[in-house]
Amino acid sequence: MRDRWLLPPAAPLKLAPPPRAVSPGLVLQQVFGGFVPQFGWMFLGFGMIFSWVFGLPETAASLYRFAGQRETSGGTVTACRATSMSENDATVFAVDYSFETEGPSRRGTSYVTGSCPAPGATVSVEFPAGSPEHSRVQGMRSSPFGPFILFLLVFPAVGLGFILAGLRSGLRAARLLSAGVPAQGRLVSKEGTSTRINGRVVYAMTFAFRDSFGVEGSVTTRTHEPEALEDEFPENVLYDPADLSRAVTVDSLPGRVRVGDSGSLEPARPDRTVLVLAGPLASVAVNALVAWWRYCR
Repeated sequence: MRDRWLLPPAAPLKLAPPPRAVSPGLVLQQVFGGFVPQFGWMFLGFGMIFSWVFGLPETAASLYRFAGQRETSGGTVTACRATSMSENDATVFAVDYSFETEGPSRRGTSYVTGSCPAPGATVSVEFPAGSPEHSRVQGMRSSPFGPFILFLLVFPAVGLGFILAGLRSGLRAARLLSAGVPAQGRLVSKEGTSTRINGRVVYAMTFAFRDSFGVEGSVTTRTHEPEALEDEFPENVLYDPADLSRAVTVDSLPGRVRVGDSGSLEPARPDRTVLVLAGPLASVAVNALVAWWRYCR
């Protein structure tokens, strides 16, 4: 740890009384910036792309529809063709069929691996009671892949978990930027963790500070860029006067914070707002395109 007495002193934050104005761009940087939410959007985006491509929504919908009572009807295979998909190195075949119910003749497509039934073959068709528009050949499935494909949900679920964690911490930081009371903290501990980001060790750095009544509180920040919190002494802190455990070191916030002339808070780099939104917007746009390609074209 650098000798803190050789570090330049941190200028106390001269802020307007709370609740103070906080730039919308700065709030967006807190919510969408930082490693956790950015990683989450990337993981969610890639996970959902594979979910669309492999027809996970169709598999989930089929499991739901056929969980209850079913009706059956006789049907006839009208065509069978190999698809470009495979399961355990076995080709997935699309089987077109027609069947009769009360009303007009209906058609459908089921999927199977192994053998492809010949056109004209008689099959038994099942459908949820009262819903013949959703059908499948008995022994086959109404989506290209079976329930095992649901494991793909793990990836978007992990991404969503990171996004929610980033949203929680970002909103907490935004609240402190608006309503927090400034203080100056001193580094009391710095411990390496087992986590690495971009090959760098993540450190847990704890800063102690005192509120306006002299009561001591502390805040622990986890970062893989400890130098950002060691470049001056003491460090500026914002805390909640109603609960000293809710606090944040200003230099650990995504982007740099600048104090405006009226004591409001603004992003030191407004252009970073566009950068932190690029990942989420790209994730949504690419998934919308893939979903359109899969189901609407």
